[in-house]
Amino acid sequence: MLSLLASTLQGDDFNPNELSGQFRIALHSYLSESHGYALFEAISQQAPNLDIEIHNYSAATVSQLINQELDAGISFYPVGVPKALRQVPVAQTLIGGVCKSSHELAGQTTPIATILNYPITGLILPDLNNQYMLIQQLFPEGTVLKPKLRSQYLSNVLRYISDNNAICICPKTSLANLSPSEYAFIEFAGLEDKLTMQICLTFNNNLFRSAKHLWLEELVRKVFASADQQQS
Repeated sequence: MLSLLASTLQGDDFNPNELSGQFRIALHSYLSESHGYALFEAISQQAPNLDIEIHNYSAATVSQLINQELDAGISFYPVGVPKALRQVPVAQTLIGGVCKSSHELAGQTTPIATILNYPITGLILPDLNNQYMLIQQLFPEGTVLKPKLRSQYLSNVLRYISDNNAICICPKTSLANLSPSEYAFIEFAGLEDKLTMQICLTFNNNLFRSAKHLWLEELVRKVFASADQQQS
């Protein structure tokens, strides 16, 4: 079905409303939590006859994209991929801290070392180890980040934030699906350039500049732009 879908989408007369079958997309865990449902709604609105599957972006995703078992993947850039795949930046986000809205640092810009005065939490995400290593280097020499709680499930992290005045080091995009009356963002002063991460759309290189690629890229950009406006 995916090969048929891909060939259908190559034409200039492409109309997503005429698509049927399955559409499979892999999302990084943070982005799945914050933008997964919004992407589902956007795709369903333009292609109502598609059945959509949202997968976790994992070590198997690259091979699945090459074999066209997946239509696309969305994760943080850079992700090392072979020449058979293409990565296109579609949005960007700032790494900072998420806390409960009543936290004394809520909505503030503060030196990064300030958060050491509070319990630290975060998701278990092996593919973000490089970012955590970068964040570690931004603290005073000798500082070791020791999260009190790490979990594969966002619900556990959010509960810990609410109950313990804790701070989760994560992308600002994580706020997209959270209530502003319950959670807020903390920016780290003077580190915007170092802590800004690109979000990229990854797909099979055979689809580059095809009607499918152009449609999906525009749709994904709009979803992230809309969520970003709501956070501002």
